[in-house]
Parts: sequence; C-alpha cells; structure tokens
Amino acid sequence: MQKNRVKALVLITAGLLGLAVVVVLVAVLKYYALVAIALLMLWSVVIENAWLKVERLTVNSSKVDQTVRLLQISDFHSNGWVLRHIKRVIAEEHPDAIVLTGDTFDWERLDNDSARDLVRYLAGLKIPVLLIYGQHEMDCPEFWREVKLLMPDRIQYLGCRSSAIAPDVSCFGADFDSQKLRFQLNDARFNILLTYAPGDAMVYADRFDFDLILCGHEHGGQVRLPLIGAVLDASGRLFSDWRGYHTRGVFKHNKSLIYVDSGAGYSIMPVRFLCRSQVTLITIGAQK
Repeated sequence: MQKNRVKALVLITAGLLGLAVVVVLVAVLKYYALVAIALLMLWSVVIENAWLKVERLTVNSSKVDQTVRLLQISDFHSNGWVLRHIKRVIAEEHPDAIVLTGDTFDWERLDNDSARDLVRYLAGLKIPVLLIYGQHEMDCPEFWREVKLLMPDRIQYLGCRSSAIAPDVSCFGADFDSQKLRFQLNDARFNILLTYAPGDAMVYADRFDFDLILCGHEHGGQVRLPLIGAVLDASGRLFSDWRGYHTRGVFKHNKSLIYVDSGAGYSIMPVRFLCRSQVTLITIGAQK
C-alpha cells in the first residue's frame, strides 16, 4: 500500500513537472514566435522598402555605335524612404538619360512631397529626363501641375510622342490605357518604348517591332515566395508568375525585348518581401 502511494506521488509529481515543462516550452515558443513575427515585419515593412537595389540590364544591338546608359525609375509612389538613395545612384552612375515609367506620384497619399522632390531634382540634371504617366497620375492634379512647370526644357513628357536620346537611339512614350496609338519607327535606329504595364507592352510588341520596351506597374508582386514568385500582383492576380504572367524581369515577345521593373515604391500596404525596392540601370551597347 505504501509503495502504491509513493508511486502515485511520483507519477503526480512527474506529471506536474511535465506539464510545467510544456507550459514553459509553449511560453518560450510563443515568445520566439512573437520575436520572429516582429523581425519579419521589420524586414518587410522597413528594410526591403528602404534598401534600394540597383538592377542592371545590358542590351547589345548592331544599330548602336556607342554605349548609352539609361536609369529607369518606375512606380516610385512618392516613397520617401528611397529618395536619397536614388539621388546617390544617379550621382555615382552618371546615366545618359533617365526614364520614368509611371506612378511616380500616388493619388492615394495625403501628400506627394517626395514625388515633387524627385521630379524637381531630376529637372535640375543636365541630361534628358523622359516620363509617361501611369494609373495613379491620371487623377492626380499635383502631377500635372509639377510636370507642366518643368516642361519642355527640363523634363520631357513623352505621352504618345518620341524623343532622340542619342544619335542612334529613339525613345517613344505610351501612357496608361493608350493601346490604340500608332508609331512611325525608323528601323535603322534603336527604338525604345516606355509604357505602363506588361500587358500594354505585349500589345505594342504585337503591333510594332520595338527593340526594347520598358514598363513596370506590377511591383514584382511586392511579396514573393520561393519557387512561387508573386503572391498577388498589382493587377489583382494571385500567384501570377506561377501562372505564366510577368511581374518582373526581362522576356521576349515577338521581336521586342520587354523589361518589367519591380518598382521603387509600394501601394496599398507598405510591405515588400523578397522583392526589394529598386531602380534599373540599362546599358545599350554595340553588338559584339
């Protein structure tokens, strides 16, 4: 009887100790889980939004005699976190021209101070600055007010026009929702089209033989997962990379090379994961 009582006491004690260990483990795991969530939020909300990446793209062509370097800034969305970094990149890289492919301003923001600062800074440079408007600028009076002040001497609003940025390189513009445009291309020149979204780019590539089409809009999905890619793109499609759409990077469509920039800003939520804010330095050189 005494032995049974001792065994019972030992079992109860062991059970209580085991329960205590489980409770402590759960508490520790909860703590680490909270820390992991906090670090993940810090990384995606602050670090990837503010840690500007310089993507590089090189295109060689027999149409070009001398190297031309363009800096593409897309989907800035008045992101003040990367503004000084963009200025630093321009100062260090010395591009021959700068192109903005839409959504520099953001109609959902209470102010667009960073976008105004960027446009005014670019206007002070002694190089061509070419831009088109995107979805967010269509109903953004601040965009039109700022750009009109700087046109045409300091900033060129292409909007369905063209401009020579080098002796053998022409740049055309096609604003958001303007897929019915017609262009007269000189096939002896290297022809670039600035447009808003990958879908627009493919429409133009079906109709015209541009050498290079630059666009943005999709933000690379903002949140990406390994092996899957974009979770939700700016067009509202789930897992679009996995389904064959293009949210970032370069691809060929008919005779045109299309490049989709991941963007320097964010929309809806200030979150980026495995998809840092970026600008792209594009080098167009002679065919080797």
